Amino acid sequence: MRTQVVAEGEVKESRDAVVTYGHFTTIHPGHIRYLQNARSQGKELIIALIGDIEEKGEAKYAYSQKERSKSLKMLDIADKIVLLKTEDLMPLIDKVKPRILILGGELQKAKKLEGAISLMRKNNGEVKFDAGDVHYASADLLTSKQSDIAQKRINELRLACKRQ
Repeated sequence: MRTQVVAEGEVKESRDAVVTYGHFTTIHPGHIRYLQNARSQGKELIIALIGDIEEKGEAKYAYSQKERSKSLKMLDIADKIVLLKTEDLMPLIDKVKPRILILGGELQKAKKLEGAISLMRKNNGEVKFDAGDVHYASADLLTSKQSDIAQKRINELRLACKRQ
């Protein structure tokens, strides 16, 4: 797969798409799990990358949108990374009309996304929230030591990084 980085205005309607959203300032294992889950839910994965935003004359994020898009592109997990001009997701949702929008769990009550969520539902799309959490089988928790579970997580992270 070759991830494309495109401007917000360059996308087309894609009813089979799954859209994710975020600033992705530093990529961590939770982001990777979040994106892998999203990838598994549709034919096309689109990452909507929040634009460079200033607050009180200073950049809101430590890295520019260009730098953040390069990091995401290196994962090669998405079909497209769409460079949003702002934090507003609604124009992209209106244009793409995706089947699914997956947002981070921390965004469940975000006022800035109410319009995009409402538009998804109006278009009969599905909205899901995923925190990229690690989930353990109950049997693991009952039969394994905490250090064994921790080591298993470290090994899984190493494998994920190696695959990416």
